[in-house]
Order: sequence, then C-alpha cells, then structure tokens
Amino acid sequence: MSMEENKAIVHRFLEALDRQNFDALKEHPGLHHIVALTWSVLLTDQIVDGKIVLHHANADWISVFVKLGVISPPS
Repeated sequence: MSMEENKAIVHRFLEALDRQNFDALKEHPGLHHIVALTWSVLLTDQIVDGKIVLHHANADWISVFVKLGVISPPS
C-alpha cells in the first residue's frame, strides 16, 4: 500500500476515535483496547493489507493525572 493510503487509514481511525465510534475500529486487529481521554498523544501504527495490526500510543500522562485531580499542575 502507498503512504497516502496508509495515511488515509490512520486518518479514518482518528476520526472514528474522535467520534467515539468504537464499532468502526473493530476491523483493525491491532486496536484491541482504546481508552478515550482528551490529552497529547504520539501515535505509531503498523498497517498490513489495509488494516492497523500494531498500534502504539505515547501519552502525556502528567496532563491526564492533573485533569483527574491526582496531582497538582507543575509550577
């Protein structure tokens, strides 16, 4: 698949995630669990035959803990 086709797959994945349309994500075997919170995330996806087979997310957990009230914001 071309880079443009892979970008389109990831773009559709992100749109479905933003809309919390989790049924649309079931076709991708690499997305076995998704947790939706609003924070900064670096995503890396491996695509094989038009399907996301491996998905990594590196999240800004400090922001998540601050939003949940677990820790105070950094000064």
